[in-house]
Amino acid sequence: MAQTTQPGLAADRGLASRRIVTADEIEGTPVHAREGGKVGTVDHVMIDKRSGEVCYVLVALDRPGGGLCPIPWQKLAFDSGKGVFVSEVDGGPLERAPRPAGKGKDWNAVLGSRVDEYFGLPTRWTPDE
Repeated sequence: MAQTTQPGLAADRGLASRRIVTADEIEGTPVHAREGGKVGTVDHVMIDKRSGEVCYVLVALDRPGGGLCPIPWQKLAFDSGKGVFVSEVDGGPLERAPRPAGKGKDWNAVLGSRVDEYFGLPTRWTPDE
């Protein structure tokens, strides 16, 4: 997905133009579907400690039953005009995405592979992880 700008922060925080941001600044940023409706808010940023890359964001869905939905970082773009992340995946499919247990910190290779496959990405996981 082509990004509208470098991923960043909500414009109302005054930080959308910064290239480097902290994970806690990204948390709380709204996430919209590409049609424009809000689907949730970034709750956690998931980082691969080996590579240092952001892999996923966990989005607290704004739907009945909500919960946390992982979205691969590559599937988001930042709209600096609106100050929101835009997901190329719509709200309905997000509700059906594989999800981590509990507060999202119980991540493993099986879940990571399922999430990557669901979103049509090559997996970064190996069976022994």
